[in-house]
Formats: sequence, C-alpha cells, structure tokens
Amino acid sequence: MRTKLTVFLIIISLFSCRVNAINVTYIADTNEITPFWQNVHDIAQAAAQDLNINLTFVRGEGHRLYQDEVIKKIVEAKTKPDLLIFMAHKRSALRNFTLLEQAKIPFVTLSHFTYKDNLNLKPQIGYPQEKFKFWLGEHYDDHTQGAYLLMNNLLTRAKKVKPDNPLIKVLAINGDFAAQSLQKTAGFTKSVNEDNQAILVQNIVAYWDYDKAEDYFINLYRRHKGIDVVLAASDHMAVAAIEGAKDIGLIPNKDIFIGGFDWDRKAIRGIKQEQLTASAGGHIYSVAWLMAKVYDHFQTKTVFHPGIQSPSSEFSLIDIHNVNAMEKLTYQNDFFHINFYCFTQTYTKESVYNFSINALNRQINRASNHTCH
Repeated sequence: MRTKLTVFLIIISLFSCRVNAINVTYIADTNEITPFWQNVHDIAQAAAQDLNINLTFVRGEGHRLYQDEVIKKIVEAKTKPDLLIFMAHKRSALRNFTLLEQAKIPFVTLSHFTYKDNLNLKPQIGYPQEKFKFWLGEHYDDHTQGAYLLMNNLLTRAKKVKPDNPLIKVLAINGDFAAQSLQKTAGFTKSVNEDNQAILVQNIVAYWDYDKAEDYFINLYRRHKGIDVVLAASDHMAVAAIEGAKDIGLIPNKDIFIGGFDWDRKAIRGIKQEQLTASAGGHIYSVAWLMAKVYDHFQTKTVFHPGIQSPSSEFSLIDIHNVNAMEKLTYQNDFFHINFYCFTQTYTKESVYNFSINALNRQINRASNHTCH
C-alpha cells in the first residue's frame, strides 16, 4: 500500500540559541515512501533538528507536472519559505525558476544541469546566481562515480572467485531514463570498457519495479546463455535479481555477483548473508548535508557559489569486508546520535566541508551528541 509522506515540521533544536529558526521546504521527487526515501526523510529531519531548521517535506509525486503545481502554490502562498529545495526537471526549469525569481524565494536544485546532456538548457537558465540570482546552487551526488565504484567491485569479486572465466558477462538493470540513470550508465559503462575481460550484454530499464527486475533477469540470463555480474540501480531491484538467480539454481557470490544502490536494510542483511555482493550508498545523507550548508548560508557564510558546480559528496561501498563497521550508518534509530552542527563551517571554521564516511563514523561513535568530540 502506498504510504503517504507526512509533512513534518521541526520546531525544537539543540542549538536554538544560535539563530532564529530557518524555514525550509523540500519537495521530495517521489510518489511513495520506499525504504530509501524514508531514510532520506529521517536523516534530513535529524539534521534540521540539530540546526534549528523548520523543515517541511512535501511530495512531488515523482513527476514534473505535479511538482510544477506544488511550486506554483508555494509561490502564491502568503507565507513563503526562506529557502526551497527541489529536483528541477529540464522541461519546466525555465518556468519554475522564473516564478521563484519573481517571488524572491531562494532555491537550491538537486539536479545536475551542468551534465553534458543538459547543455541545451544553458542559454535559457545559465549557471546558478547568473541569470537567476535566487538560484543559489546545485547540490547533487556523483552517480557516475558511484556506478563506476560499484562495477569495479563486482568485476574484481567475479574474477577472484572465477579466475578461469575468460569473459565476464554484465547485465545492468536501470531504474528509468532520468539524468541520474544516465550518469549511472556512464559510470558502469566506463568500468566495463576499461576491463578487457568484461562485456556489457544489456542495459535494461525495470522502472524500479521488483517483479520486473526479477523477470528481466531470468529471461535475459537465458537469452545471453549466462550472466556473471548484475549491477542494479537500486538495492530493491538487486534483491529481486538475487531471487531470480536462486530460482534458476544459481548460488549468489559463487555463480553470479550482484550489486545495487541505496544501503537498503534488506541489502545490508543480504551482504552479511553473502547473497548480495555490494551496495553503493551514502546519498541517503545528501539532504542532511544540504541542511548544514543552508545553516551556514544563513550565518552569512559563502557556501553556494556561481558558475559550474561540483558534486557535493561521493558514494561509498558496503561489502562483506566492511559491513559490520558500516552497518550502523544505515540504522534509522542511530540518525539522531549524529550531531550535524559539527559538520557546519560555522563550527569547523574550515573553508571546505568534510562530509566523509570517516567523519560520520566518528560522530556516530561518540558517547553523546551534545558535543562534537
């Protein structure tokens, strides 16, 4: 059953004496709450509480037309947010950016419009803080890097377990045709092309659907007379591929090596049980990292810059070698143990952010979240 995303306002902060509350609205680019989106939601709320941010989540229904209506209502509302966060879509970017600029609502996009496939937008919208002064910046994850990292891991594991295999057949199960999926494709294709022992037999789109992913795997395994490695764009689809593999008598991590994205709880269990080879993740923290930047911005620090943008963070891998150390970073109950104020430039006095997994582990291992050490 489709779960409704609850609008959540955070009104209490451990550091409420620092600034007046900042009112931020985040339009989630989804039509239902999957485990991934629940984690994004919970971690961002934990960060907002630490930073005295009133964070309102609304659902964009995973479609630009629904999101357009949400933005229109925000612009027309009597009380407007101090800042709006959303995934901009190239077909409606110009219209929505113009509305927000006219309403003088600062906004940050989670899109990567500097990606080469979106260059046709540049004459219309330019870069952040150029044509649209209220467009503060882009905040995005490097999905190309994540897919490259994951595919390298899968190929390495396959060659280690099956050293006599002359040709590693790779299947990719993508989620859709959106920009992030194109970036993933660029990453895993680069990895396969660099390995003279591997070949990408097919890149199929399963639209994030479990049953489709399982059926596609079984059918394509038979069509290509075997598959050695599967990279899925989500752990949800990766787990489906595992079930499909077992249905036809394959042994995961012996006959076939499967990886996904998101650090899903089922995926973590699958890694511990040596069913799933690896999961790429860390982007569940992306909106929380943005909360740290928003806090610093309202402390008059220059954290959003005009011109060409860079990824805000990189993906990390969880596999059998580090799952015990990394697992706690995926626990919903542990998110409030992290003091997100400690990641702000206001606290660190540094000119760059340290949004690394090592920094996260240091935070979560502290005895109390009332201090940064």
